Amino acid sequence: MVLLFMITDVIAENVSNVSTTASYLKDELAPNVLARLLELLTAPIQNPDMIWMVTPLVVTVLLMTFYFGKYGTEDIGWNTAVGNSLVLLFVSVDLLRQIYNGLGNSVVGASIMNYEMYPIKTALSLVILFIALILLFLNFLHAIPKGISFFLSSPLPINLTAYVAMAIVYTNVLFDGTTVIAGLVLFFILLGIIQLLKFIERLVLEWSSGKGSILPKTYTKHHDDDVKAQEAAAQKRSDKEKKPEKEEKKKENKKKEKEEDKE
Repeated sequence: MVLLFMITDVIAENVSNVSTTASYLKDELAPNVLARLLELLTAPIQNPDMIWMVTPLVVTVLLMTFYFGKYGTEDIGWNTAVGNSLVLLFVSVDLLRQIYNGLGNSVVGASIMNYEMYPIKTALSLVILFIALILLFLNFLHAIPKGISFFLSSPLPINLTAYVAMAIVYTNVLFDGTTVIAGLVLFFILLGIIQLLKFIERLVLEWSSGKGSILPKTYTKHHDDDVKAQEAAAQKRSDKEKKPEKEEKKKENKKKEKEEDKE
């Protein structure tokens, strides 16, 4: 009987905890994350100086989205991964420059003491610099699997990290857990939009390669040639991967034949 009461109390406590957590997520966390997400999106409006740095990042993401929408079998490559790491490095240097110049405050003025005046923004800029150097080092030496490296160094993660850091340094967006969650939400939203744009682009390219194409024939011809080239490259890669397996099978068969001959 005592054991039954203990189990009942544990269940009631767990139900109460779940209810409290759900209430927190609904009434506090979700509204705060949504408000922070809006702060991130409107940061260039709050400080127009951001536009000079944000515009190349947005253009890069869009161009690479349409490029990989058309050439879906290609990877970004180690050289591109190194280049993207440099983007994050240059952004971190710009953030440190912005802090040194007093964040646009003419009263404060340019001074090295501004790093002490804005410790959180300075720490964030140094963290971004450190991440950029680590990525640059790993990509340059091919030190991690290319699947992981190419994802971490692809335009969306790199440029979104740079954007969120700029929003924090250039404006009054707080650097806390809510901002991190809002950044992750923004990442998945943009990832979904990018995948949708690629899907739409592929549908348009497939339709344009048919009889009802509104695009020039030379374009569709080049597109067909590109598709064939991609398929041929994929076949070569597949053959290379299968070749070691075939050789191993041949060796095994030879061993079996020798053993049979001995018997």
